[in-house]
Amino acid sequence: MQNTVEFIGRYLVPGSSVLEIGAGSCRIIAELVERYNIKGAGIDPFIAPAQRLGLECLRLRAEDLEGLEGQFDLIFSVHSLHHLGQPKVALKRAQQKLRPGGRLLIIDWRAGAQTGIPEHYFSLVEVRQMATEVGFQLDEAYTQDDELIIVAHRG
Repeated sequence: MQNTVEFIGRYLVPGSSVLEIGAGSCRIIAELVERYNIKGAGIDPFIAPAQRLGLECLRLRAEDLEGLEGQFDLIFSVHSLHHLGQPKVALKRAQQKLRPGGRLLIIDWRAGAQTGIPEHYFSLVEVRQMATEVGFQLDEAYTQDDELIIVAHRG
């Protein structure tokens, strides 16, 4: 994907509450907070917890989202789905943490390097199925270059 931040920005309005799953260094969510005047948080099980103006980075697994306070207008994941041990559980938790009408964006690699780190790459059909099984309504589902992209909303 050419510019991930601009792609995600199409789904934001000022003041939105946004969560990044698999945030790593919180670079993407930090740029979104700065550019689009949103409230943001990032989670990752390996993140160094930190707080900056308008941004909170927390050490938390996606499967444990029920422990996170509040609800979000948008939850997104960029190149992280393949690292989740229980992706369907994580999607269910995300669905529960979204406000009614809130959106889920998933961008992930269709295949990857053999790094030795636990990872599982999913087909577009598999991700679509997981998302709909936990209650999301799909808006878009497609592949582009080496990535799969899912845009869905909570009904």
